[in-house]
Amino acid sequence: GRGRGGGGGRGRGRGRGPPIMEKARGPPMNEEIQFPEVRVVLANPDGKDDMLGIMPRDEAIRRAEDEGMDLILVSPEATPPVCKITSYDKMRYEEEKKAKAMKRGSKNAELKEVKLSYKIDTHDYEVRKRAAIKFLTKGDKVKASIRFKGREMAHRELAKSTMQKLLADCVDLAVCEKMPVVDGRMMQMIMAPTVEVMKASDLKKKQREKAKSKVAKKGEVVVSSDEEEESEDEDDLDALNAEISDDDEDDEEEESLIDYDIDMMGSEEVTAKIAEVGERVRALKENGASKEKVGAHVDELLALKARYVELTGETWAPAS
Repeated sequence: GRGRGGGGGRGRGRGRGPPIMEKARGPPMNEEIQFPEVRVVLANPDGKDDMLGIMPRDEAIRRAEDEGMDLILVSPEATPPVCKITSYDKMRYEEEKKAKAMKRGSKNAELKEVKLSYKIDTHDYEVRKRAAIKFLTKGDKVKASIRFKGREMAHRELAKSTMQKLLADCVDLAVCEKMPVVDGRMMQMIMAPTVEVMKASDLKKKQREKAKSKVAKKGEVVVSSDEEEESEDEDDLDALNAEISDDDEDDEEEESLIDYDIDMMGSEEVTAKIAEVGERVRALKENGASKEKVGAHVDELLALKARYVELTGETWAPAS
């Protein structure tokens, strides 16, 4: 049978090499993957992945079998979901090694915040991306956040796309410690520097401290150009984040219709709420309400229907 992660003898003398990992804790693999179509990458010994493109799940599983490896779901949030053809045992072994190294290295890491918006323009996005890259390079974690106001809860997918774009742009420097999730009216994601980036950052810090120590022995006080640049960067980012906060306050004048957390609702609650809001929209139209007023309730209805799709995997349709 398939599934290389669950087997392996427990006796002595198993030999050297990566230990056999328990499959139960790992990501879906092979026939466990539920998506009918996936984007496939193939792991190479040199550490670089080959892009094999989009294909049906069953074809991808056959390709993995031909390679003598497993098909593992690595990015279920992507469209289409991304799977990797690799050795499950080796992947788990390497991930656990990296996790331990990151845990050791992240004890002194700071958490820097980068505020985004689902409708952020290209220039402002690039400024925040550069700030995130600088923070990661210096060994700090980065929290990306998007705050929703009023009807903007209907645009959660656009917000998630913005978060995923930032993660993709930082993929060479960071791993996603916390995927984009909505908590109340805030979507947040946390990126942490990779093990390699942490090592480079630690080395640079040690070199800087060594240089400072030499200068201190001479009785001189010198602020490095790196420290001056870091201070200026943080001042600039604080100003940009403040701009988004100011925009939030201005937009609060718009009436908020969604005063409940859609992401906490189950399918029955969502179905009932869709019926309620649908009746409200019909009544407003019959009474000749303005487009703006009707539009606010339509946005709420669209957000509820999007939640229904997330829960059931089906498009909402009224009961016949």
